[in-house]
Amino acid sequence: DIAEYKHDSSLGDYGFEMAFQPIEFNALRVIPFEELESDKLWISDECGIHIHMSRNAFSTLQFFKFAMFIYEYRGLTHLMSGRNSTEGKDVLLSPKYSAVNMTHDSTIEVRVFGSSVDASIIRKNYEYLDSLFNWAKDTSLRGITVKNYINYVRENSKKYNNLYSFLTSKDNADKVQRYIDYPLEYPKYLNY
Repeated sequence: DIAEYKHDSSLGDYGFEMAFQPIEFNALRVIPFEELESDKLWISDECGIHIHMSRNAFSTLQFFKFAMFIYEYRGLTHLMSGRNSTEGKDVLLSPKYSAVNMTHDSTIEVRVFGSSVDASIIRKNYEYLDSLFNWAKDTSLRGITVKNYINYVRENSKKYNNLYSFLTSKDNADKVQRYIDYPLEYPKYLNY
């Protein structure tokens, strides 16, 4: 059993969350997320995909670069989140509700992603964090730029095929180029 369903009281009487057991990135590739793609599932704008990563996997500097990228480049982070403009809520309200939640003892929790039952989007989210984790490990502090990150994803497009497809899609390619050209720009409705 790789996942369990839990009642989520924040979603009312019928809400549930699916919690995965700790799993290696490569093992995620074989999870049949396509089985979630159903018109019988209802997704709320209030929900999100929260991904936990082991604290012990990060060095202090690597974590700093990882979190800095998420917070510094808010426009790209918002694009990656999959949230629409009406969901530009503040993710810095408290330590628990921040984009990167550090209140857990053994994990850090990335809380930026909107809900989805689309298998390619779920995989894109995991690929985004794995690519950012690996890139931050091997990149100097001065090298932490949107352009360098996008180049890393391009160079590793076979490993991160869902992420690469998302970034280069007709809907997103121009936005990504804009964030390369103007990395600190972000939609004005965001307040984090």
